[in-house]
Amino acid sequence: MLRMGQTDHGLGDKLWCCKCEDTTQKYNAIVHSAHGEVPDFLWYGRRPNAWEFRVFGCKIEAKIGIDLKTLQERTEHGYYMGTTSTKSVIRYWMPSKPEAIQYCTTARFFEHQTLLPNGQPSPGATIQALLLY
Repeated sequence: MLRMGQTDHGLGDKLWCCKCEDTTQKYNAIVHSAHGEVPDFLWYGRRPNAWEFRVFGCKIEAKIGIDLKTLQERTEHGYYMGTTSTKSVIRYWMPSKPEAIQYCTTARFFEHQTLLPNGQPSPGATIQALLLY
């Protein structure tokens, strides 16, 4: 599952640890054969919703949560790297700051625009586009 995700997002191997955490969150949301239940439900007491899942590495527009002057940009562009364990904080990466992962609570997702390094739409983006239309 992790290997397929690594080839899908097209951001390179540098961000493999974020992809591993994202894959683990998705794996914990499917029924486990040992006890016939979703691990997230057993651990947190709530069942995950299908709409909580996002395409890893998709483009996002994150809202900046600091005090800004009147004409300053209120959003910044980046790539989705998953959520924190509480699922309320979004992690994203910006190519302009390659050594840091940024955090926000509000973002607009462009999942249908995720491209592979060769310029083709990723399989996850293709499926997302089919679900939207």
